[in-house]
Amino acid sequence: MSGPFRVWLLQIPADGAEAWRDALSQACADAGWDFAVHNRHAPAPMPHPERSMLVVSWLHHIDAHPVTHYLVQAGAPGEAAGILAQEDETAQGELLRDVSLRYAVADFLTRLHTPFIPADAAVMNVPGLGDVHCSPNRPLRSTSHPEPALDIFERLPIPIGVQATWGPELFDYADPGADSRTGRLSLVGRRRLLFNGPHIHLPKGIWRFEGSFSIDPGGDADLLIEWGYGHDVQSLPVVIGQAGRYEVVLEQAWSDVMNADFRISLMTPLLEGTMTFHGGTVTRLPDAPAEAG
Repeated sequence: MSGPFRVWLLQIPADGAEAWRDALSQACADAGWDFAVHNRHAPAPMPHPERSMLVVSWLHHIDAHPVTHYLVQAGAPGEAAGILAQEDETAQGELLRDVSLRYAVADFLTRLHTPFIPADAAVMNVPGLGDVHCSPNRPLRSTSHPEPALDIFERLPIPIGVQATWGPELFDYADPGADSRTGRLSLVGRRRLLFNGPHIHLPKGIWRFEGSFSIDPGGDADLLIEWGYGHDVQSLPVVIGQAGRYEVVLEQAWSDVMNADFRISLMTPLLEGTMTFHGGTVTRLPDAPAEAG
């Protein structure tokens, strides 16, 4: 290509990421390139009009920033979760949302055939800069923070059929008396949202959620079960009058990187009754075939 290179590297936190930044910074200095690190909430570094530039960023580029080539580098989701947990003591829900957002964007880029470089790779080919080597002798932080809820991100791009289990503890419960560890809650009271979540980001594609709950309604429980994001959901209205364990399967297409929201609402007041949400499994399904035109 003619003109300066504008390379944007989406680098998800992993053991060895800092060593890679050092190696890339040195390679840029040797080649007369500009090098910058773009952190959260910081303005995007703007390139010099006549010099090539490599930006290592926490997420996708800012629209105003010109980019000629993208790269993605990541390790295991557990590494990213562990590193971010050490850097910022946030609640588990916020941590999962942060990590999943980064991987969902990485999935989007790798599905566009953006080169993917494992975090433990010894060499990275940077367009215009060539092969950059990272010393394998640099010590690693050996960080681990296993998160089964993020299992769908173990490989990029995310394969069709990949699954993750989302337990009841990952969801948000509207009533203060609900037990978030077990998913047990009371149905007594007015029409309301009972629970929703886990707000983990999913990339564009078709996703299925298979959830289960036990209920003792003490009458007819008029429920609305939804799966999707915001108003773009697959809905299942159901009236349950018999105690037992029930399973529900819903499928919804994500048109962009958005939160995942499985929710159950009580649509009419009840004077008695309990429910226990057992969690569920999320699965990536094949994309719908394009319509012939």
